[in-house]
Amino acid sequence: MTSVRFRLVLWTLWCIVSFGLGYATLNRYDPAAAGGAQDAASYRRMVTGETEGIAAPFGSRALVPYLARPVYWAARGRLSTWDAVWFSLLVVNAGFTATTATLLAGIGARVTGNGTTGVLAAALFLLNFAVANLQLAGLVDAAETCALAAVVWVLIRNAWWALPLIAIPGALAKETFVPIALGFAGGWWWASRTSGSHSRLGWVAAMGAAGSAVVIAAERALSSPTASPLDLLGPPMSLSAFAQQCAAAVFSPGMLYVFVWLLPLGVWRLRALPRTWVTGACVAAGLVTIFGAYADIGSNLARPLFNTLGPMLSLSAAWFVADLAQTNAVKSSR
Repeated sequence: MTSVRFRLVLWTLWCIVSFGLGYATLNRYDPAAAGGAQDAASYRRMVTGETEGIAAPFGSRALVPYLARPVYWAARGRLSTWDAVWFSLLVVNAGFTATTATLLAGIGARVTGNGTTGVLAAALFLLNFAVANLQLAGLVDAAETCALAAVVWVLIRNAWWALPLIAIPGALAKETFVPIALGFAGGWWWASRTSGSHSRLGWVAAMGAAGSAVVIAAERALSSPTASPLDLLGPPMSLSAFAQQCAAAVFSPGMLYVFVWLLPLGVWRLRALPRTWVTGACVAAGLVTIFGAYADIGSNLARPLFNTLGPMLSLSAAWFVADLAQTNAVKSSR
């Protein structure tokens, strides 16, 4: 089977799996009435075309809701007990989640030299609490995670020129993509810098400029014209207050649900992963933690942290499990 056919088969499989993981949103609970209600309620209105009065920054996160619109138009009135809006969002988010898993499988095969380990990494990624309960629950995190996985894909292939192209859908997915991707690519560049690497830094800057331009344009066109990312951070605070908010976010139940098994299993093979990837992810995660704690997002810190660290930790955990399985098979054969 050719590489393209194999990836298409994988992507189709992951789409079906993702749809199943998010099935509960169709008729078992209403994401707009559950956790993250303001997010989901805003995206629901955007899917149906009710764009007036949606608060920043939700109104500028156009990629997922606008892609879901034609699915909603085609599906409404034809799904029996299924909710057409959540169905359309699930279809789009399942596609983004499947793309992330397919990219991760390819990255894993390239890094470990073993395609099976890459597929296991994709499976572990899909099995995380964050995927079923956040990325496939009427939100837009799946698109941001996919864009960040694409950043890893192009950087690991040394295709720095593609960064500004990824910034366009990434910024339309969620405005937080821009600082996270800048930290990611900047850390990657720092770990790989050589005497002739200034052109790479230029591509990082171009990504930041393109992403920022898209965010500003989207907010002016689709949301509050006076909205600013700095408005979300709130007023200045003391160092002790910041430390308290940081501790509350890091040790929140949401962090436990997402990282309870991913972090312990994922740390063991981090040294075997490309140092550039680990450095970039750590820089991005540091920025996420600082700004998230300053904005007092609490348990929601787990969402951007998983978007940033989830694929890398999933691959590291898969490599660790695969090595354990191989060792156990050798011992059993003796």
